[in-house]
Amino acid sequence: MTIEILQPIEPPVPFPFYGDELLSALAISISAIAVGKSELSGVPDTDDIRLLTNALSAMGVPIRREHDRVAVKGVGRSGLRAPSEPIHAGDSGLVIRILAGLACGIEGETVIEAQGQLARRSLVRIIEPLAEMGVHIASTYKHTPPLHVFGPSAVRPARFDFPLPNFYLKLTLLLASLFAEETSLIREPTASVSHIEHLLTCADVREDNGRHSVEIVPQDIEPFGNESVPFDAVLTDVLLVASALSGRPYTGSHTPVNTTRGSVFSFLQQFSSSLSVVRAGSWNNEVGSIHLASPVELPARIELRGAETRRLKSSLPLIASLCAGLPVELEVRDAIDIRQNRCDWIAAIVDGLAGFGAEVEEHDDGFTLRGASLCGAGVACYDDESIALAMLAPAVVAGDATVLYEVPDTPRIRHCLKAFGLEHAVS
Repeated sequence: MTIEILQPIEPPVPFPFYGDELLSALAISISAIAVGKSELSGVPDTDDIRLLTNALSAMGVPIRREHDRVAVKGVGRSGLRAPSEPIHAGDSGLVIRILAGLACGIEGETVIEAQGQLARRSLVRIIEPLAEMGVHIASTYKHTPPLHVFGPSAVRPARFDFPLPNFYLKLTLLLASLFAEETSLIREPTASVSHIEHLLTCADVREDNGRHSVEIVPQDIEPFGNESVPFDAVLTDVLLVASALSGRPYTGSHTPVNTTRGSVFSFLQQFSSSLSVVRAGSWNNEVGSIHLASPVELPARIELRGAETRRLKSSLPLIASLCAGLPVELEVRDAIDIRQNRCDWIAAIVDGLAGFGAEVEEHDDGFTLRGASLCGAGVACYDDESIALAMLAPAVVAGDATVLYEVPDTPRIRHCLKAFGLEHAVS
């Protein structure tokens, strides 16, 4: 779709609530094998959540959804049942990794199908470590879906020490560890996104000899009870960028504050004193209230390489948009893999932000950007949600008319457009 923005728009205060998809998916998955009932409110209605709840229902978990509320009656770690038909992960890498981990606790065969790019992606990096834990998984000769998971009567405990942080592999192995006979231990050089270990009540998280260690004790899991899902972390980033570029302060409550989840929030925590955080203590200290003062102050030059680039990879488009309208030079290197997303992120960032008036130089593995006063532009979003949101943030505060085209029609983008009063500016 195409969006035409004719004049600057102030971010609405408060911004309408939208629940975090990743935390919703993790909470629903944990609730399914907890002992007791959980009722989660604020759950977004997305493809991933629908795929996950449908699959868990097929695995014997009573789940009921009404509007934004999802009620889950946990069946315990031994209560999952082999589905009578294949379950579907769609094109979601998150969903197939969750289902693969949970299927390790099911006697018999669980078939997990995929589609789109995921159906052509090798999953050898989760198949091999699960095989070391005694779980047999059959796939195509290229290790692509469908996955046939044959859960054994007893899963061997995990003993893994990752050379690099890896959230998606850790997620699958931590879930599989819940069905092991003995305590499991997974270590990383630094913490990848650490939501899953903080939400599991049977996990012991510590820094051990300079490495992030998670110990899983196979025991009953406590349900969440009645909880409201935290505000969407990606939309928090959009609001932080739009507020910073418009010169207005921003305050948000019940917001994810986990800095291991690469985000504009964690970038500002590292490089700016303009952001302050008060943790709320709920969701095991995963949420809090944040305040962004105005004007936002950043170092004159920021360089992201190696581990920092990997940590912030998913938020690089929004981080670049933030720096495009501020007096800062941002150099990003070691990011060649983001050329392989739904579109070439490096090219999309360079073309889009140059249109808004920033000085941007493209490199094989990244880019160098020098911020400037923003102007209106015509910007392609390549049907990519991350690029579209990164371009929407400067578009709503630019001084001139802006047209965004090739914008994907997703629930998160629709929510943004409605909140900014742009639902009638779409064609």
